[in-house]
Amino acid sequence: MKAVMAMEDRRERHTNYLKLEFPSRAENIGVARLAVAAFASRLPFTVSDIQHDLRVAVSETVTNAVVHGYPKRAGRVVVEAWVDSGRLVVVVQDWGKGFDPAAVAEPDPEGEHMGIGLQIVRACMDKVEIESAPGRGTRVRMEKAPGAGSDGEPATAPRQAGS
Repeated sequence: MKAVMAMEDRRERHTNYLKLEFPSRAENIGVARLAVAAFASRLPFTVSDIQHDLRVAVSETVTNAVVHGYPKRAGRVVVEAWVDSGRLVVVVQDWGKGFDPAAVAEPDPEGEHMGIGLQIVRACMDKVEIESAPGRGTRVRMEKAPGAGSDGEPATAPRQAGS
């Protein structure tokens, strides 16, 4: 698979990365959310960035993979995270049902895909790219640079050299 090969290339370029692979079960959504938040806490994100933006974006995309990607069967979800030029990059991928991203460009409360979750993800992250097609799965790539959140408090204390 092309996407899997691209993931392998990223791991060679970045010395620190996170990769989770799990069955599409609802109880794994929180695991993914917490793992990405813990990984992101090594960067100078604020508490607000992690609690409100990153955790919400990861929850929404993983929930979409679990609920919409595999509505009638179990499947596989992969979550990856790494740092690229000081920005956190998170990719959530499934090989499930897929959809037409243009069909959810704007929220549609009456449609099959409401699209509200993806609008929330876009509001939480600096950059969101969606690759999907019916029957071919979905890959969501999100980026966020550390910045001042609403609380302005760093998520972690500054690290001493050598720690």
